[in-house]
Amino acid sequence: MKVYRAIEFSKLIWMISDDASLSWNTAHRNHISGDRLVPNWWMTDVLSPFKHEMISDVVFNGQDKFFEKSLEFNAMQGGRFNPSRSFGVLYTSSDPLMASLEVLYHQFISAYPLYKRMSSNRDQFTSSFNMNIPQHLEVLIVAFEIEIADEYCQREVNCEIEHIKADC
Repeated sequence: MKVYRAIEFSKLIWMISDDASLSWNTAHRNHISGDRLVPNWWMTDVLSPFKHEMISDVVFNGQDKFFEKSLEFNAMQGGRFNPSRSFGVLYTSSDPLMASLEVLYHQFISAYPLYKRMSSNRDQFTSSFNMNIPQHLEVLIVAFEIEIADEYCQREVNCEIEHIKADC
């Protein structure tokens, strides 16, 4: 069975190896000294090889960190702060698009209050910072495919109403 775990690109920094961290810092330095119109280095085409390196590093070198940090993030900062219920849960989807849309939803929900405050003070913001308020949310979301052996997918969950009531 295949499931998908989507992650916003900046969160990969917690899952990469030490060697990839050096490359991340190199990409960041190259971006700072170059074109600063795009705030994040992974959104620029010229630094695309670094972006691919980070994703490859998580797949080939950071599998343990991927699962550990995903579980930790879900428990502490996921959709709700409820460690007793969220700890040990890896949120996935059966479709990569659905997994990505869920991440995009959380990005929007966390950014919207800030955007709303900036928009209500648009004139002050543009005159103070000499820049316009962004008109759209731009993020890079990576969806990882996880293969689960069939023998782990044969268990029925809450097949009877009494089990559901007991769990609730």
